[in-house]
Amino acid sequence: MDSRFAHLRQRDTSVSMLRVKMSRRRSQSQKENRERAVNTRRQLDKLPELEMSSIAMANMSIIHEKTMNNAKLAKNEAIEERLKQLQRWKERKALEKEKEKREKEHKGVFKTGVYHPKDRPCCCLSACGPICLQS
Repeated sequence: MDSRFAHLRQRDTSVSMLRVKMSRRRSQSQKENRERAVNTRRQLDKLPELEMSSIAMANMSIIHEKTMNNAKLAKNEAIEERLKQLQRWKERKALEKEKEKREKEHKGVFKTGVYHPKDRPCCCLSACGPICLQS
């Protein structure tokens, strides 16, 4: 005796359904790859709380209870480390600015103007002789 809903249990192996499944699978993998690339650029790929997201969802409830405190501690440590890195970067940037400022002061002012060769003392008069003096 066939049920009225037997067709719902049967697998749909039509070409259009296979294409839909493949496109969903492809878009899901693209999304995961994009997230992984963004996290790598942000240097978040080494953080333990992101590694937890790759664990199977069935085991998540068991692991969640055990690692809840550890994850909070690891997250806080990661945040503190990032803040320390930011502080070091700011200090290094300030030192570079101070160094550039001192170098600019040491060089002096850049002078511009019109070049007048006649104002220069010429030591070539003796080499030119009377020809230069006559003209």
